[in-house]
Amino acid sequence: MISSNLDRLSTGARIIMRLRQNFRASSNQLEALYSSGIWKTGVICLGVNEENFTDDSLSSSRDRAEWVGKIRDLVEVHEKGAPQFRHMRWKKTFDTEAYQRFFEPPKEESWSYHITGSKESAVDRASSKSYIAVLPDNEKKEVQDKIRKIVDEDTSKVWINESEGTFEYPYKSYVVVCHKKA
Repeated sequence: MISSNLDRLSTGARIIMRLRQNFRASSNQLEALYSSGIWKTGVICLGVNEENFTDDSLSSSRDRAEWVGKIRDLVEVHEKGAPQFRHMRWKKTFDTEAYQRFFEPPKEESWSYHITGSKESAVDRASSKSYIAVLPDNEKKEVQDKIRKIVDEDTSKVWINESEGTFEYPYKSYVVVCHKKA
């Protein structure tokens, strides 16, 4: 039973990841999983944490922490079409006939906060993005060195402990809750 439930949950995770590609089919498949009884509550919660993200405009978010915006500008040129949360294309799911037939309108919440950052944590975070991780070593090193330079040269960081090199790394969490119709 546990193995079967894990397989179903894994299937659900794959469906959610495909929301960006085929919104209608994904909504139909999620409804099928609900019908199977694995999700007895009838609730899906989708969550994303992004550095310095706001849902109103990307340029204003980059103004909040200029160094984060510069890092994002540097790494995002390597995306090459990879689906990105910030483009909000995933929201098309909620406009599909299948979603609207099976689910209530989504409820969305977001909030801003900061984590403790450092120069190397900024490098690590950017390097963990798939489109940076797959770069040839020499290109990856060049990106990482540019990130270090951006962090070093920025004078607007909000220091937590300057002598230890820790500062506020601004983040925004975004959560969407979807309820299956009764």
